[in-house]
Amino acid sequence: MELIVGKVDRGGVEGLRYTLETAVETTGFWKEKFSGVDAGEITPKDLAELADRVTIKPHDLYRTSEVWPDYIQNLKIFYTVMRTSGTTGHPKRVPYTSDDRMRTGRQLEPWVREYMDKGDRIASFFPPLPSSSGMFAFGGFEAINAKTAYYQIPIQYLLDREMLLRELRDIKPTALFCLTATAYNLGLTLPEAI
Repeated sequence: MELIVGKVDRGGVEGLRYTLETAVETTGFWKEKFSGVDAGEITPKDLAELADRVTIKPHDLYRTSEVWPDYIQNLKIFYTVMRTSGTTGHPKRVPYTSDDRMRTGRQLEPWVREYMDKGDRIASFFPPLPSSSGMFAFGGFEAINAKTAYYQIPIQYLLDREMLLRELRDIKPTALFCLTATAYNLGLTLPEAI
């Protein structure tokens, strides 16, 4: 088994610096967390050493006036808002911009290039919007122009085995994108051919 970690280096840490500078300039939350850090000189090693101090917790996401950048709060750019409940039991709304799509793509790229860049067909039970899981994956794959097709399957098909099988036979997916519990259940019920 191989583990793919890291990112494809495309110009050192410029993407990291841009992200850090933008976060500090536009968001009070990150300005406080990164106080004393020189974005122009930061290295990935420096960032790793800040891991204990530079954190965000699920409940922090409710404090939108602090964690959302001013360009989101003041509607300076287009963004989508994804809804996720996660571990808190109360919906969190997370803005997602074209920059976020690029960052997601950078994180996915080593894995995608190794395992999913050969004309793969992903059958997904997440809609691209407003699902955060679907948007993160869809946006990241799109940002790196992966040689992959992303097929959305209505989640209701999980309740009707015949419709699901017909859909999967039509799509002929090479990968499924779904929650772990769904993948486990599908693994127990789908024919080996699928």
